[in-house]
Amino acid sequence: MELPEDIKPEKVGATPDQAPPDGGEASVATEDSLKPLRTYKSDVAEAVKNKNASVVKIAMAEQERREKRGLIVAPLIPGEVSFWERHRYQIFVTLSILLIVSSVATSIFLFIANRFEKTEPARPINTGTPGAIMHFESERFVDTTDMTELTLRNHLESEKRRPLTLNTVANVALLTRDASLTPPRRPITSAEVLTLIKARASGAFSRSLEPNFMYGIHNWNRNTPFLVFKIASFDAAFSGMLGWEEFLYDDISEYLVDNPTLDTEAILESKKPYEDIVIKNKDVRALRLPSGEIALMYTFVDRETLVITTDESTLREVVDRVQSAKLIR
Repeated sequence: MELPEDIKPEKVGATPDQAPPDGGEASVATEDSLKPLRTYKSDVAEAVKNKNASVVKIAMAEQERREKRGLIVAPLIPGEVSFWERHRYQIFVTLSILLIVSSVATSIFLFIANRFEKTEPARPINTGTPGAIMHFESERFVDTTDMTELTLRNHLESEKRRPLTLNTVANVALLTRDASLTPPRRPITSAEVLTLIKARASGAFSRSLEPNFMYGIHNWNRNTPFLVFKIASFDAAFSGMLGWEEFLYDDISEYLVDNPTLDTEAILESKKPYEDIVIKNKDVRALRLPSGEIALMYTFVDRETLVITTDESTLREVVDRVQSAKLIR
């Protein structure tokens, strides 16, 4: 028995999902309702297809997005390295050059500083010689025991010619043997040196001096000798020097002057007296050659110190050293 068409099985409880395979409209509706799941890979593929975007551009955009969000991760672009990796060699070379340059600069500075110290040596008070009058950089010793005037003159001439560093002073200590001392020698006194060189100074002048004196050599443009006497009685020493002026140059020029014979003849011929000049605010008595050049000069640095020399630069240096030594003491 046939059933009516309106109740045929294919229409009873039929739903789109139960439609036969050959049903056209139902099949289309089913495919449209089940869309595939979106992934990053599919989005990239779609962007490459529709917008002609390269994989590199997409990766850079993604990295920029992550950096804005604070998500710094390993580089997305294959083969990309960090700034340190890219410039490691250049940074190493730069740091090495800076280290070398700083080392060289330090070495140059130390060399210059050390050279300056050698050029301008320290000037401590020398305590190696009893009764040292002023500071000096070096010291030499001459044993005058049994010496004659000529022998002493030759020894001191040799000392004048010995090399000396610029703007330094050498003390030439004149010694004599004394068996009562240990070691058995002592510096000769002012009175003894005047006797040894046969100075025609008065007895009053000789007695006005302290025992200690200094024969030194100062180097500026050349080696220039000088004498420094300590004074016990200023008035007697002052008047004694005025009285000694007549013979002063002839008596001590052999120990202080480079060419004493030629200068002595010129001075004797000119018969010029000593004149008063001022150097470093000190009253100086100076004897000039006919050419006007100073042959010999002396000054009282204070009431306790007398300096005799031949060069103005040496006089200035000795005055400075005597004054500074008194301040230190």
